[in-house]
Amino acid sequence: MKRRTIIIPTAIILAIIVAALLVYLLPPLYHTRLTFELEDSVSHGWVWDATVRLENREMTTFYQSDRGPVELAFTGLTPGRRTLTITAPNYESVTIPITLHLGANRIAKPIEMVGYQIPDLGHFTMFESTSSSAITVQVRPVSTAGPAVTNHPCLDLWIGALVSVELANGKPAAQPVESGGVRGPTLYKGRIPWSWDSSPSATFRYSATIPFSDFSSSSAPYLVIDYLVIVPDPRKISSKEIDAMMKDAPDFTNTAQLKSYLDSKSSGDRFRYFFSTSWNVKGPAST
Repeated sequence: MKRRTIIIPTAIILAIIVAALLVYLLPPLYHTRLTFELEDSVSHGWVWDATVRLENREMTTFYQSDRGPVELAFTGLTPGRRTLTITAPNYESVTIPITLHLGANRIAKPIEMVGYQIPDLGHFTMFESTSSSAITVQVRPVSTAGPAVTNHPCLDLWIGALVSVELANGKPAAQPVESGGVRGPTLYKGRIPWSWDSSPSATFRYSATIPFSDFSSSSAPYLVIDYLVIVPDPRKISSKEIDAMMKDAPDFTNTAQLKSYLDSKSSGDRFRYFFSTSWNVKGPAST
């Protein structure tokens, strides 16, 4: 049997070489990508109006997801040493040196953005609703111009409450009091927990809870609630420092001494504090 000699035409050889070169050269241009996640350092939710820059590329993430951070990606990158820069209003900027390799690149942990202020904050307004087991307090930051501030970083607020029986003519008020109401026995005083609503349509981001199980008595139809909200600047004071400071604070019932104490601790704009009072809040006996 005669052997057949296979002759590969020169054109085919050249085509194979060109294809190999294309496979080698094109991925840096079209198949190198970087994926990462971006989140608020306190809420671990999305960061409003963040701008991310890499090489000569830029993306803006006004809203990501109310279920937490989503994967973001730059594609069509060139391998090499690069700098990822992220900025957002009222957040500290982040700069991350990275080395891009050919193909897929991923930053393993979510990039945390640290918010440092609620912009143009003038005061807080509280809106209470009473259920059979607790009072839910919607905590609304309001700007100095009047409108509510809805898109802002999640700061680790310290929220305290002094809950008193509302009295009218020396007895627990049986109905809302227009004037002449006074604070009666204290039912609760101390810090209250809060949660964060990241949905884009939310009017209130912060929601605090005062369980009736914390009350020393549950027979009051109407209540007076005095609030203290401490807004830290995390660049200057930590949440642990705030907690330690409040352990040594004067009793919540003595507002004058408490204000003086907070003023002595707030030098250097480490934090701001706000007082607010709500009357005629429905108590356990009104549900």
